[in-house]
Amino acid sequence: MIESLSAAIVVTRNVEGVARFYRDVLGVPLESEQHRGGGEVLHFGCMLGATHFAVHPVDNWPGAEETGPGGMRLAFDVGDAGGEAERLRGLGVPAVGPLEMGWAKRVLLRDPDGNLVELVQMRRR
Repeated sequence: MIESLSAAIVVTRNVEGVARFYRDVLGVPLESEQHRGGGEVLHFGCMLGATHFAVHPVDNWPGAEETGPGGMRLAFDVGDAGGEAERLRGLGVPAVGPLEMGWAKRVLLRDPDGNLVELVQMRRR
């Protein structure tokens, strides 16, 4: 039985550019990482709550060159979706929203690899 999400991993051919997007544009506190003994190429990671978030080059994922980087949708919790949408547009990042969903407000954008990223302001009860 699955108990929780342990990690969200973006696999890319553009590790520096994608890591810079998540760190510098979205504010994810990524730091460079290289695990000892694992033979992994330098990558970037951090803890977001109880979840490890990482950006890895395809070299760290055997078979990724054949299949290409995997697409994923990432959703990050934010306090002010409207403010984030304005901030992103000020940086020149195309963003859609905020979109009113009833249960939340969402801002949609894409990372440099084309993965869909959501910034979600949940309705607090």
